[in-house]
Amino acid sequence: MTREPFPSSRPDGVMSTAVSFPLGASTTLAELARDPHPRLALLRAHEPVSWLPELNGWLVTRST
Repeated sequence: MTREPFPSSRPDGVMSTAVSFPLGASTTLAELARDPHPRLALLRAHEPVSWLPELNGWLVTRST
């Protein structure tokens, strides 16, 4: 059994993270390593829970 890295919502099994999570999709590991604070603030304000393809996982920057 193979596990998808991200739950799919389209009938063809493809999910566009760039559409659903544009900030997370454009976040790079190099950017986070260099200076994470500006990007994390942006994510916290606009996508507090975001899928980051470069991490192959979710990044949670704020909880309720």
